[in-house]
Amino acid sequence: MSGTILYGSFFLLIAAILFYTAFQFYRSNNFKLSLGLITLGGLLMRIFTSLDPFLHEWDERYHALVAKNLTKHPLLPTFYDVPILEQDLLWVGGHVWLHKQPLTLWLIAGSLELFGVSDFAVRLPSILLSTAMIVLTYYIGKSLFGSKEGIIAAFFIAVNGLFIELSAGRIATDHVDICFAFFIELAILFAIKHRQNLNLKWVIPMSVSIGLAILAKWLPALIVIPVWLLLTYNKSNWKISLLPLSVCLIITSAVFIPWQVYIHTSFPVEAAHEQAMNWRHFTEALEDQTGPFYYFFHRIMVNYGELVYIPLIWFLFSKRTTVLKTNYRALLIWILIPMVFFSIPITKMQGYVLFIAPALFIITAYFINNINSVSTLANKPWLSRLVIFLFFFLAFRYSVERIKPFQERDTPEWKTEILELKASHSGEKLVIFNCEHYAEAMFYTNFIAYDRIPNENDLAKVKAAGYNYLILE
Repeated sequence: MSGTILYGSFFLLIAAILFYTAFQFYRSNNFKLSLGLITLGGLLMRIFTSLDPFLHEWDERYHALVAKNLTKHPLLPTFYDVPILEQDLLWVGGHVWLHKQPLTLWLIAGSLELFGVSDFAVRLPSILLSTAMIVLTYYIGKSLFGSKEGIIAAFFIAVNGLFIELSAGRIATDHVDICFAFFIELAILFAIKHRQNLNLKWVIPMSVSIGLAILAKWLPALIVIPVWLLLTYNKSNWKISLLPLSVCLIITSAVFIPWQVYIHTSFPVEAAHEQAMNWRHFTEALEDQTGPFYYFFHRIMVNYGELVYIPLIWFLFSKRTTVLKTNYRALLIWILIPMVFFSIPITKMQGYVLFIAPALFIITAYFINNINSVSTLANKPWLSRLVIFLFFFLAFRYSVERIKPFQERDTPEWKTEILELKASHSGEKLVIFNCEHYAEAMFYTNFIAYDRIPNENDLAKVKAAGYNYLILE
């Protein structure tokens, strides 16, 4: 048996023991210990998957490089830190880099500053934030329906393959969408806290969290506001919501608008280009990322469980008390508004609606905990147990499928070559040409790298800037 199989088997065994023990504490109503073990299991899964010894192509390598450059100048996001040669404004090149809002990149930069330049340091903020979302999901589920629902929902997000892969940087939108989803969920938890006592003190952290979510990605973070307003709406005195809403809008704006003003005044050309790119998502399939109108309604089955439609349909049509009606409407707004909105643009990617996942898991958990009230299952305990088993089995199966615990994870040849160049040209001011992994080369070294063959004019500029050059074969 190879070392990889032994390593993967040991990991799965530890994870299974943690989740099984958590289930036993759940059965005895010891929810704190159950949550602790589920969180530990989720953290283990994220760390294990994040041990790939290289940067991933889309989009991690670009985010990592810009974050590394931010360690030197936090208010100047750059791709090519020293722009010797003219570059276009594409997000995979150029000098000033505004393709993403800065918060995620600042967090990665902080990790690189603390722990050094490494693949794992790039992923550490996402590992911690997505692990924290396990706890947030528990408390939201508990507040809306009960501790059992909170624990079940926490388990689903702990083992979810999409969250784990994004935290590890393996798939596109990676750390940005994790950061975005975290601050949206944090804001919704504060919104629920505000609903419980209507104390204005909860509006402040909620609003800051919304502003930070916008600084992580963009304006879809405002989904928190309709969810919050529905939770706190008072039909007999709707004016009572005006002061908290005004405070929310002022604080949220104060958090995210200064950066927008700064980039439009300091880098007007690049900022205008990125603003135009945002609008092009509605009319073009950028980088061939597209799908039919129902794309996201299909993807939730792929990413959050093949049975997810069952609790959703049941949730839509089952009867509830007035309080539960408010809770379920808030969850449906959290899910449906983003899904419908993101179905309109031509460009579509699965990570766009990642932040609805906690709501889907909470609805699924509520269904599981109330499965005996489902008319078709009420008198068939064997069928109820089978359905519950399938929910958990399919979630864990998808997790293992995405983690790939038995896959070889050797250092790729291209990274070895880059590190050899770093060692053999230590301290040299060097520009590398014809480098396929140019972004990674600039991350792992202090060299400048391009993926093209230079012309005579390029080489003259390199020499004039005081750099040596190397053209790879």
